[in-house]
Amino acid sequence: MSKEINSRRAKLVRYKVVMPRRSTDDKQLVVNQISNLLGIARDELGPGSKEHKSLLQDIAMSIAVSSSGTKQVISRRIVEALGEPWDKSCYSKGGSVTTEAFGRMLRGLRRRVEPHRANFDIAVMELLSEPMPEPPIGNRSPRRVAGPDSDFIRCPMVAAWILQRCRGVCGYCGDAAPFVRPNRQPYLEVHHVLPLSEGGPDTVDNAIALCPNCHRRVHHGSDRRDVRRSLLRAIEGRDY
Repeated sequence: MSKEINSRRAKLVRYKVVMPRRSTDDKQLVVNQISNLLGIARDELGPGSKEHKSLLQDIAMSIAVSSSGTKQVISRRIVEALGEPWDKSCYSKGGSVTTEAFGRMLRGLRRRVEPHRANFDIAVMELLSEPMPEPPIGNRSPRRVAGPDSDFIRCPMVAAWILQRCRGVCGYCGDAAPFVRPNRQPYLEVHHVLPLSEGGPDTVDNAIALCPNCHRRVHHGSDRRDVRRSLLRAIEGRDY
């Protein structure tokens, strides 16, 4: 009898060793990929690999859906807005959501964001390789990308002009860019002070280069209205 029990235990041990399972590291990796794709602050998962509500709210605001409700309610809203299914595999204990739920968010975001953004970034980098003697006209009434994506079609010449003239310095905090790209260009992000979603123009007189921290602050900070007023003054006072 004891031999039989020991044999069963041995099989269980072997079974546990070979069984694949998703770890906290898997979930953190997916969360980091979402943050990188959207340019939002990273979320370090808490005990039990639980995400913070602020992360889900940032994701929701980035794709223009409501950020109110519980974590599971916000997550379901995000997943379904991105054209992915929501089912019981997305729920986790304690009001959290699973790695599978974040995986579906990432898949939907990649389908929505990456093609247009990648083409825009490539065009900006190409324009930065040569001096631009005159400011571009830009577009005073930019249109949205056709289809389910809510992003706007932006003029890469406007972004390139701003990045060339800012000398690698953030237009709000005044600090140098936090790092350089592989092509040695300082990494800053071009922000529209009056958002395109509020009718702002995609022109150089509505754009400013910001470091990632200040860019997130102007979008999500409690003092974002004060920051916007400061940026408007900065644009009025600059020499380009």
